[in-house]
Amino acid sequence: MLQCGGVDTKWLESRQGLLSALVAALQGDPAGERDFLQRCGLRPLPKRLRLRVLDATLRAAVGGVGDLCAPYADIATLNIQPTHVFIVKNLQPGLAFDDLAGAVVLMAQGYALDVLGELAWLQQAQCFYWGDIDTHGFAMLHRART
Repeated sequence: MLQCGGVDTKWLESRQGLLSALVAALQGDPAGERDFLQRCGLRPLPKRLRLRVLDATLRAAVGGVGDLCAPYADIATLNIQPTHVFIVKNLQPGLAFDDLAGAVVLMAQGYALDVLGELAWLQQAQCFYWGDIDTHGFAMLHRART
């Protein structure tokens, strides 16, 4: 491991192109073959899902926590069986929900709807999508349904 004191992620992020080309040259590897993180041996940040548990019984099943943000894989392992799942495009509407028996709300998903198929506990729930009524909203609704 290379210790680089004082070098933070913002420094790396702002210079990815230059650093990737430099590391590619040092490795004798064409610059376009791998992305920056792979080339440098770094792990990508896990994609995260924000979830509010609106039901007290379901909250008890997750240690009493009502607002979660965790990697998709961790959310998929939750031992919950909601009867209603609200999928909202934006964060603010998701935060506005009051408690509701049997319900959870997935927030700020936008186009990141592909992961919903990985949530086994979602399959038996009645799902509702709340997003903008425009071409993007309809495209996201289509993705959520498939």
